[in-house]
Amino acid sequence: MKKFKILLALLMTVLQLCVVVPMGTFGIISSAAEAGTICFSNVTGGVGDVVEFPISIVNNPGIVSLRLKVEFDETKLALEGYVDSGLITSASGLEDLHQNEFESPYTLFWTNPTASSNFTQDGNLIKLLFRVLPGVSVGDSIPVNVSCSNMDRDALNKDGQTVNLLVEDASISVVHLVPKNFNAQPTAYEQITLSWNMVDGCSGYDIYRSNSESVNGNCISSVGPQVSTFVDNNVEIGKTYYYRIRAKAEDFTFSSKISDPIGAICRHPSVAYFTHCQSYGDLPWVLNGQLSGTTGQAKRLEAIHIKLQDVRSGCLGDVEYRVHAQSYGWMNWVKNGQLSGTAGEAKRLEAIQIRLTGELAEAYDIYYCVHAQSYGWLNWAKNGEASGTAGLSKRLESLKILILPKGSALPKNEGTNPKAYVCDSRIQYTTHVQSFGWQNYSYDGAQSGTVGSAKRLEGIKINLKNSEYSGGIIYQTHIQSYGWETEWKSDGQMSGTSGEAKRLEAIRIKLYADMANHYDVYYRVHSQTYGWLDWAKNGQESGTSGEAKRLEAIQICIVPKGAAAPGSTEYPFVENGVKVPAHDVI
Repeated sequence: MKKFKILLALLMTVLQLCVVVPMGTFGIISSAAEAGTICFSNVTGGVGDVVEFPISIVNNPGIVSLRLKVEFDETKLALEGYVDSGLITSASGLEDLHQNEFESPYTLFWTNPTASSNFTQDGNLIKLLFRVLPGVSVGDSIPVNVSCSNMDRDALNKDGQTVNLLVEDASISVVHLVPKNFNAQPTAYEQITLSWNMVDGCSGYDIYRSNSESVNGNCISSVGPQVSTFVDNNVEIGKTYYYRIRAKAEDFTFSSKISDPIGAICRHPSVAYFTHCQSYGDLPWVLNGQLSGTTGQAKRLEAIHIKLQDVRSGCLGDVEYRVHAQSYGWMNWVKNGQLSGTAGEAKRLEAIQIRLTGELAEAYDIYYCVHAQSYGWLNWAKNGEASGTAGLSKRLESLKILILPKGSALPKNEGTNPKAYVCDSRIQYTTHVQSFGWQNYSYDGAQSGTVGSAKRLEGIKINLKNSEYSGGIIYQTHIQSYGWETEWKSDGQMSGTSGEAKRLEAIRIKLYADMANHYDVYYRVHSQTYGWLDWAKNGQESGTSGEAKRLEAIQICIVPKGAAAPGSTEYPFVENGVKVPAHDVI
């Protein structure tokens, strides 16, 4: 063995390691020593915990190498690692000589062959990281032996001489710790739920509540040892409560201290919103059922922002909304204060949908009603239902929004109309979008699908509503790998594929029977790379062929026969990279 890499033996007396059920506390009683001594500090931990067990040196006589052997009962403890202080070996670091990592017995070896003098500093040598395993109770003893042999020259100084060190005796006592991860959260708006980690071996828990952070308060409940939650239903909206918990044992010696306070407050959420109104611009924020907009002035709403307030901490959920806007139809869903509608385009809002998500949707309903041109106040809609008009070119002039707990009485109708939504829609359609599945139905020129998400359309269903003539609608798609479908689908049947991850690349749509004599159907697609192509009509191809480009979104509308198209009709189709002009279908 080379000079400066000689092993020092250190014999350590048996440590009585009392392992606790989760949240135990280890207390060490040690005696002082005058000679160079290995000693130990107090540690805390419990079953399932990783316990930091420090080993220190005092009255250091001067060493350059040291070896320790650690033996323990692997059915009670698991050595998961160590944290070296660098006290002895700042140059070379700590090496372990044991062949099977972290098994008993385990050997630790420090050496610094380049040291020019002895290490004489006192302090922490290392922290052993023990995990306390299940299966023991409060008061159990688990021996941990730390040892080495001075005869084997396991502790050496700079001159290669053996250094003798003393090892303190240590005894460890155990008490319960306060349950970990104690938490208090409103889970409904007249309810607070407490939660914590269970303490194995305890006989139960006492729960305390007060109205002050500095007062322990009264014990409001005692629960059993296998309980890790408690629901306090005796709370009032708007008040703050402080909770504490204690783990109990049959022998009071092992009961925990009372925990630090955890505060929680119950509030109903509220909804805030403002609209952009013709002539007035952005109106002020209003809350919970107040009117935003105008009545009797024939002023259109053009945009809206909606957000939530007083949402309890940790509650999962948002407010989402979308509008039906002039020229655009139903727009994409937005949430949490974002703009829905248009800015600087003088486009009227015609209808709106609002919904809650997540835990909020489980505890609350969101209601909304609109004042619509010609109709006045329509009835209340709720939870994503449409409110307003579609297909009638009627402006929204004002609206009210309100959040109520589930089961609350319905708001009073502001007007006399029993309907919340008046729709003259003639065509409806839905698409199956990659990752998202089937979308809600879109109507009369509104977008179905996504833009900017790089998601393919895989299937489509199209249907007519409220048709005053006989006949219907048929459609045919061009599908990845398959090409054009061999058969036309009709009146709500699915065109495309399901479960095959095949993109739609193009589509044809046309009316049949008497509907074809009175109406034209227009449609355009948003295609990969090309974006929105021009409008096709009455069976013309829309999309791409020979390019492996996915369809991502579609708009469809019908107009009286011979009426103006909704937009440009020049190039609705691209074939092998060449834009193809629209042409009549035979």
